[in-house]
Amino acid sequence: MKISILDQSPIEGKEGAAKAFKNTVRLAQYADRAGFHRYWLSEHHGFNDLAGSAPEVLIPYLLAKTKRIRIASGGVLIQHYSPYKIAETFQVLASLEQGRVDLGIGKSPGGLPAHTEALQRGKEKEPFIKKFTELLQFLEKSHDEKEPFVLPRTEKAVPVYLLGSSAKSAAVAGTSGVPFVFAYFVSSDFEEFKRAIAVYQAHFVGDEQKKSFSVAVGVIAADTDEEAKALLTSPYCYRVTVNGQQTITVHNEEDAILYGETSGNVYHIEKIESGTIYGTQAVIEEKLAPFVQEEGVDELIVHTPTANYDARLHSLQLIKQSVLFTEKTTSA
Repeated sequence: MKISILDQSPIEGKEGAAKAFKNTVRLAQYADRAGFHRYWLSEHHGFNDLAGSAPEVLIPYLLAKTKRIRIASGGVLIQHYSPYKIAETFQVLASLEQGRVDLGIGKSPGGLPAHTEALQRGKEKEPFIKKFTELLQFLEKSHDEKEPFVLPRTEKAVPVYLLGSSAKSAAVAGTSGVPFVFAYFVSSDFEEFKRAIAVYQAHFVGDEQKKSFSVAVGVIAADTDEEAKALLTSPYCYRVTVNGQQTITVHNEEDAILYGETSGNVYHIEKIESGTIYGTQAVIEEKLAPFVQEEGVDELIVHTPTANYDARLHSLQLIKQSVLFTEKTTSA
């Protein structure tokens, strides 16, 4: 079982983005020394408390500041960008540090409707599956095939992961023959998590060496249960559904209302438990056990949903000291 980290570069109080990115560097360096497998960097737009809006920019900086750990986008939100340009960018990164870069692709907009409109202005809207398929094709084309092909080339194309929070997304990953990351910290639905594993296994085609299922869970470990609970930004998150179809999950009611109002469409907000696991090291070990013991799970990704740097670091240190890490982790 590989243990990895998801970092959204949260902004604490009035400290600003510069401090948030410094904290990201410090945590990545700790993760590198401590033996965590991969460091995932998220993409969000227009949220005042999250600095991480451009993982493709932050990745090379962290590669230069670390020695061993893999650095991944978690993920690039493909609906905003050209598949060809994403492929080019990550092949450059893969050429700089071969074997340390991973390309995670997300389906969601990652921001409020106004920010999505600004990102996509002047672009033709295309279905996700079309853009995702094109991305994979660009990365797999060889020099002698019909243009356009992506340069630079590497011995192996950068690994592509699909991120999602449903069994439907798991099916897409399976039929596309790529690894899947289930965002439990978004869905908070353990039954859907288990369905996603089964669907992924049933639908997977292609190279078995690429077959991999990861789960990302919100985790706050502290010396006491009370300390861990106090660090929770909120025990709830808010799922916004627009026109009965498009959904996004945010961590406060104000952003949920703003998203719905600015969409210009009929919307519904559902308040749900965040699913964040919190408590002492012993409690964390017990509550994470069902995830790591589920057959078919290859990687546990921990997301620490608090902006306090010292608390985030201590939480990771407790996970590092836990049975989950010492007995089940491999750096393979």
